[in-house]
Amino acid sequence: MYAANPALLPGWIPVAGIIGFIWSLFILIQRLKVCSGLSYLHSILIVMVLIPLLVILLILLLGLTESFTVVGSDKSSVLDVMMATCPFI
Repeated sequence: MYAANPALLPGWIPVAGIIGFIWSLFILIQRLKVCSGLSYLHSILIVMVLIPLLVILLILLLGLTESFTVVGSDKSSVLDVMMATCPFI
């Protein structure tokens, strides 16, 4: 969570959000290097591989969630029903 703070705090400001995201990546790489004892190259490679994999996984999960429909409804997906019953999701 320490590395995510620079992206989350100014994230609602367009330019500051991009700068915060880049700074978060730098902190993540630095912490990975220090805590794991890896080189900068290995830390950068880990981040550059894991972020696209997590994005692809998120897209797949959202696609699967939208493909399931609730029995007895016309076009409502599970995600629509969850949003209607609990607006905090």
